[in-house]
Amino acid sequence: QRTLGRSLSTNEELIAGMKELNAAGAHWVLVTNGSQPMWVTSVSETHSLPIVPVPRLINPIACGDALLAGVAWGLGQGRDMLESIHIGLHCAAQNAAALLPCRLRADVEPRSQ
Repeated sequence: QRTLGRSLSTNEELIAGMKELNAAGAHWVLVTNGSQPMWVTSVSETHSLPIVPVPRLINPIACGDALLAGVAWGLGQGRDMLESIHIGLHCAAQNAAALLPCRLRADVEPRSQ
C-alpha cells in the first residue's frame, strides 16, 4: 500500500498494483500477509501460493528475511523463480518455528512441489 500510495483492499486491487510494479520494471513482485496465501506476479504470470504451515509459531521476526534468503539461495542454485519461492517459504516457516531468527539449515530443503 505504501509503495503505490493507495489502499489495496481486495485481491484484485493488490494484483493490479503488483502488475503496475511489473510494468514499471520489476521482474517479480512478492507480497506476503501473515498466514494468508502469498501473491507473486511477473509481467506474464500471477500466482497465489499457500504458506507453509508452522505447527508451533515461536518467533515471526525475520521471516521475510528468511523468505528472501531462500529465494536467493534457490536462484543461486539455478532453480527457477517459483521453485526458489517455495524454498523461501520453507525457510520462513523454519524461521518462525525457532526462537532465534534466521538460523536456517540448508539440509532441510523442501521436496519439489
